[in-house]
Amino acid sequence: MVRGEVMRAYRDLIRPIRYSFAGNTMMLRESVEEIRKRFIKNRHVNSNNEIQKLLECAHLFSLLIRSLIAKAELNQRGGLEFEIEGGKRDRRLPKNAYKKA
Repeated sequence: MVRGEVMRAYRDLIRPIRYSFAGNTMMLRESVEEIRKRFIKNRHVNSNNEIQKLLECAHLFSLLIRSLIAKAELNQRGGLEFEIEGGKRDRRLPKNAYKKA
């Protein structure tokens, strides 16, 4: 039962990261690697109370990723389009608001 909850928490963290960082290979790779490291680091935990705390932390982090990381693309007019609730909306930011590194 606990193993299934842990695997679900892991998948629930990976899914929004894959969506949020699609097209940004470095951020995607680094984020997934960090999550994997943290799960492996806590692999030895046996206490049900501690496991529940870690699962709650993973759930809260998953919600944070879903709500605070915005996916934006530069449109042809030089503005940024943010994807919000499945639909694109142009926020009409000036061209110089987005600079590629």
